[in-house]
Amino acid sequence: MRKILNKVYFFIFLLLAPLLGRAADFSETYEKLYNPLPENQLVCLSRACDLAEFFILIIRDILQIIPIVSVLFILVGAFQMISSAGNEERLIKAKKTIQWAVLGLVFALLSFSIVAIVRNILSANT
Repeated sequence: MRKILNKVYFFIFLLLAPLLGRAADFSETYEKLYNPLPENQLVCLSRACDLAEFFILIIRDILQIIPIVSVLFILVGAFQMISSAGNEERLIKAKKTIQWAVLGLVFALLSFSIVAIVRNILSANT
């Protein structure tokens, strides 16, 4: 079981590795930007110039990872179910894994609409 978890962690790392490479590109473009403002003022480098928009962007990026992880755990639960070999305890554990993974997938699908609603509420208040 530990070997499977290590493989899952490694696969998740492989999915997140391109984000680390993107951060290096961002630091290079930061140095090349022309700043027309005085030195004591902040420069808006991304689409999020205020704090609420910044948090919405971060939440949206995190929510894009949740469906991938949910599908991975559905596969892990299916593997556990296949390898249970009639053992009731392992079969129950596999069913719970699949159940929670499907619940996470439903949450991920609903969360995009929740973020859109919160964004509309925040933009209406400002």
